[in-house]
Amino acid sequence: MKTLPRLASDLEIRLKLVDVPKGLVQAFLLLLKRWRLDLNDGAILLGLPSDDSRNPQVRLRTVLQIYAIVHSLLRDADAENRWIRDRRPELENASLLDTMLRGNMENLILANEFVEEFSAR
Repeated sequence: MKTLPRLASDLEIRLKLVDVPKGLVQAFLLLLKRWRLDLNDGAILLGLPSDDSRNPQVRLRTVLQIYAIVHSLLRDADAENRWIRDRRPELENASLLDTMLRGNMENLILANEFVEEFSAR
């Protein structure tokens, strides 16, 4: 069984292989910690493993954009964790996090559109 630091290192290596800047990798690892997600969740969010070298970068930027909006609205880790896990009628009664973890880019886009619309209210 791999330890958390080893798994984090594996994820970092995979992201470096698709030319993701180190700062974005670090921001993503902090997001995982703040939202209490494990590295398997992180891999799902990024669509790893993937044969498409561009896809993890696009996914990473989308996930970080979602995080930035949620963080700007709530600015408290506990509140963010509750909010991303609350079921939403607008998301077919799924939570924002469940929607993001469905594993496809379309759902990340849906989640991003939802938080953008929510923040505009």
